[in-house]
Amino acid sequence: MRRLLFLLLFLAATVWAGSYTIALSGDASAAAASKKAPPTLAQQAATMSPGEWKKLDTANLFSSPGVAHTCAETAAITAKGGGLIPICGWGDSNRVLQAWNSAEYDPAGNRMFFWGGGHSSYGGNEVYEFDFDTLTWTRLTDAAPLSFHPDASRYLPEDVSPADNIPDTPGTPHTYDGMAWNETTGKLQVFMQLSVYPNGVLNSGTGACYEFDPSTLKWNVNVCHDYVQANCEYYAPDNETLCIDGQSTRLHTLYTISDDGQETNCGPLRGATQSGRWSHFIRDTDTGDLYDISYNVIAAITPDGCFTTSETDAVLPTSDALGFPVDFPFIGAASGHDGYLYMWQGDEKIIRYNTTTRRFDVIWNEAYKDTGPFTSEEAGLNKILGKWVYFPAEGVFAGIADGDPAHTRAGWWLWKPGPN
Repeated sequence: MRRLLFLLLFLAATVWAGSYTIALSGDASAAAASKKAPPTLAQQAATMSPGEWKKLDTANLFSSPGVAHTCAETAAITAKGGGLIPICGWGDSNRVLQAWNSAEYDPAGNRMFFWGGGHSSYGGNEVYEFDFDTLTWTRLTDAAPLSFHPDASRYLPEDVSPADNIPDTPGTPHTYDGMAWNETTGKLQVFMQLSVYPNGVLNSGTGACYEFDPSTLKWNVNVCHDYVQANCEYYAPDNETLCIDGQSTRLHTLYTISDDGQETNCGPLRGATQSGRWSHFIRDTDTGDLYDISYNVIAAITPDGCFTTSETDAVLPTSDALGFPVDFPFIGAASGHDGYLYMWQGDEKIIRYNTTTRRFDVIWNEAYKDTGPFTSEEAGLNKILGKWVYFPAEGVFAGIADGDPAHTRAGWWLWKPGPN
């Protein structure tokens, strides 16, 4: 009788606990469903004053369930796919935003694409999208399991085509500025850097470049040389992508890539004045002018196929002159449609470049030191690149350096240009 009574009590408790769990889950779902959509980008920008920083209210976060891969999810991908190495290294999928990775903005779709990881931090090659119309994050693809690729002496996605021994999806590097949005084909182009997860060393590559089609969620492979540290920009008037590759010799070599994926080696960039491997493109969306920022100079780029030239536009100010440290090759920069290029490295300071007078100044509002964006060196400072864009209709810039939910000031930030 005691056993029967105990069993009945146990079953009753189980039913009650199960009902409670279900009810709690239902309440949470109902709360999530009833959450109002955030105000639009335009509505949020309209409340801002010149010089103001404002955290963008979004429909979800990069860290929301179903968006950024968790390490538990990537471990399951590795186990199911037969991969030989964990996809999470010393970091997780937040390294897509925090490491030396760029992003590409699609002006026609009003969305930005994110991809990358690299070195020993993160090996997932999934693609993310942020939609500025709905203010929503979406993971478009899942990471691929990693297996050892003997020809490349590194771990790469295991989906290797037998015909060419090249993975069907790209391995995961620090992208630097080696990405471009092809406005003609509507595809994301990525140019394989040699700083690939997990060892991050410069070794032999796969001889492949990739393009991602958001309409099909598929990758396409094109044959190209192995880029070291490339900075790339699509130039619509010539229907081609320009890539400047900083080779180990520190000479800058120009490559052009046609819309059908054909690569042409144009040799050393004419008139190049940059030094060091790293640099990145900026396009003045108001004038169409192209610039290239390296460690020492900002150079004016004159596109003309293999006859593209680069000439110094201005010498960059030193960190001592600015009053704070900055790595210009990795800074975010965009045109404000007012004759200035605005540069952001992830905190409350803006460096402004007048393209007419070729002078620099700093917009640094101390009021936002504790309430504006702040990013530590470990969480994206000086690693912005393409993650900074200007919206002329709304009159604001938007930028992101960090998606870690443990950091209270992570996420998208808006800044409205104002006086120094």
